Amino acid sequence: MKILLVGNSLRDGQVSMLAFARVLQKELTARGIEVRLVHPPAILGKFAKRDFTSKWLGYLDKFALYPARLRREAAWANIVHVCDHSNAMYVRRALGSAILVTCHDVIAIQAALGMIPGWKVSKTGYLFQWLIRRGLGRADQICCSSERTREDLLTLGIAPSERVSTLWNGLNDDFSPVEPDVAAAALAPLGVTPGTPYLLHVGTDLARKNRFTVLRAFAALAADARAQQQWPGLQLVFVGPPLNNEMQAFATSAGLQNRILVLKDLDSHQLRSIYSAALAFLFPSTSEGFGWPLIEAQACGCPVITSDLSPMNQIGGDAALYVQPFDHDAIARCLLDNVDRWPEFSRKSITNAARFSTSDMVNKYIAAYEALLKQSK
Repeated sequence: MKILLVGNSLRDGQVSMLAFARVLQKELTARGIEVRLVHPPAILGKFAKRDFTSKWLGYLDKFALYPARLRREAAWANIVHVCDHSNAMYVRRALGSAILVTCHDVIAIQAALGMIPGWKVSKTGYLFQWLIRRGLGRADQICCSSERTREDLLTLGIAPSERVSTLWNGLNDDFSPVEPDVAAAALAPLGVTPGTPYLLHVGTDLARKNRFTVLRAFAALAADARAQQQWPGLQLVFVGPPLNNEMQAFATSAGLQNRILVLKDLDSHQLRSIYSAALAFLFPSTSEGFGWPLIEAQACGCPVITSDLSPMNQIGGDAALYVQPFDHDAIARCLLDNVDRWPEFSRKSITNAARFSTSDMVNKYIAAYEALLKQSK
């Protein structure tokens, strides 16, 4: 069995997707399977500055220059695994092999079809999502990262049900609890004061990540006498991009700007440490295909408060607390009302996260590859 993994462009910096492909390569190789990981190379894009030309030169690399090269690379393999559905437009370029695509979500496709209020999609964005839909429809097998993603994909009529399955993601790294003193040493250079309690959010500034609700929940706690007594000096840490202007203005008006820390580009040890030392992880996302940060936090023993929506309420199991995504007061109450149960939730979080082992995920992908090979004979 020869597996060609098609990863994302390294220039795009999609950390989770790059890690997913890298983990598959590592684990498949460890099992003695011949595997190659390829990425669309930056040919024209490497000459671009970080402006509008970068995007368009990147498009030329991905759409005009890479497909012919991919066809040659695919000739080596008997299974081509497109690791991110956003590269499904390459499916037609590798028709000589059986093709499996991992679909992490269909949120952008739904937006392009006008199914998500307030999300405007450009003409080029619509065309891009059309190409992705068409490519997904031509795949021999689609493995969806959650049951929610599978249901959404089938609702859109992209592919018949017999070619669509659910294969839960596993962790992309060795997430596990970090001892308090070790975590403190790792975080102090980042500006996290040892011994100071903090709430945590990890994610982008996409509207569906709902970072403003996290900020509002923090403000509610900062103004609550019980919270002040329970967690004096409580802080909020965002791992991701800077706060937008609206969030900055809100934080300033509430007098919280000096109690909020924004971090980015953390290495693996720093990320495990920031999860492990947090009072709680807040993840009130309104839409996810899977939600890696949720199980990353749980694997590090960090209690989670998340949205009572699929797939979060499937992934979090009985180890998370659930709220309506925009109810910041409910998030604050969850923290205060369950303070005595926090050690319990920490233990349950580690147990729950074990359901999403990398080894189990890779074993299931190997079974999917073997089934595809049988079908193609």
